[in-house]
Amino acid sequence: MNARVRLCTLGAILVSLFGIMWGTSGASAASSGGERTLSAGWTGPKAGTTITLPNGATATLSKDFDRMSLAELAAIGLHPSMGSHRAVDKYAPGPVVTPMNAYGCDGWVCIQVVSPTNDGRTVINWYTSADNPGGYVCTYSAYWDSETHVFDTGTEVCGQAPGQFRGSLTYPVGHPYDWRACNTWAGIYGKPCESITE
Repeated sequence: MNARVRLCTLGAILVSLFGIMWGTSGASAASSGGERTLSAGWTGPKAGTTITLPNGATATLSKDFDRMSLAELAAIGLHPSMGSHRAVDKYAPGPVVTPMNAYGCDGWVCIQVVSPTNDGRTVINWYTSADNPGGYVCTYSAYWDSETHVFDTGTEVCGQAPGQFRGSLTYPVGHPYDWRACNTWAGIYGKPCESITE
């Protein structure tokens, strides 16, 4: 049985959790800058939506995004390790405790964006996680900067439940205007987003 515990906590706990799991201190992973509004409950593009891939190509979804398999995503041109090649995914087996807080979870997926510039426009670290929904699962993370544009994908990783998939994107991402930061994991329900404005 997949152990899944959701806790209501302060934002600092999630920052510390992501920092610990990626080998950084809570202080270095602290989030600052920009006004952040979590948008949860929207699980990604629906069937018939046209999305833009990291290579600039466009594709129309045959199913809701979170219901597409890795093979179906590959058929429309979305693969692991597209974009910067700096998005890395890992799998942590065992029971999972996932904080639920202002930094954001939707469905099985969580997001944490780190901006040191006090304006929310430059991102130095971007963390995401997804609880394994059950069984043996292979997946990869996707990083979105709008509701229909995937600009980076992580490495494919597999694991047996219970456990948690964890992703990290670690290069500067600059956005000159207000923007939405979102995460998905291939074949896993959930797409949390942060709307970041000055």
